[in-house]
Amino acid sequence: MNKDELIALRERLLAEITPLVIENAGDGVDRFSLLLRVIQGGHATSQIYAKAFESANSIDQSPDRLEALLALLDEVEVDIDSDSDKADQSVEEAPQAAPDQQPEHHDQQDNDQDQNHEQHHDQ
Repeated sequence: MNKDELIALRERLLAEITPLVIENAGDGVDRFSLLLRVIQGGHATSQIYAKAFESANSIDQSPDRLEALLALLDEVEVDIDSDSDKADQSVEEAPQAAPDQQPEHHDQQDNDQDQNHEQHHDQ
């Protein structure tokens, strides 16, 4: 399989797995682990994150709950960094206006506004 075929297969698998994890994934650590794998697989949605957070908080043992919350926080940071990188790339790739295509200044309009302001102020 080439890379495009593998990516397509991953998307199909995640589309099948995600509803199963959301609806039937047991409880506690097991459910959290499955939800985290879906997030790490690139299929993170607000619903998945909410379920993962809920699942992490349902873990009874404090050290395990802390570990789960930290793992989820790591994934959130990865997604934030990924979104920032995408935004930075789109800004860098945006076409720049040529110097001769810069918007014209409306000097006359600015002058008229200044004069109107001065006249109003003098009254």
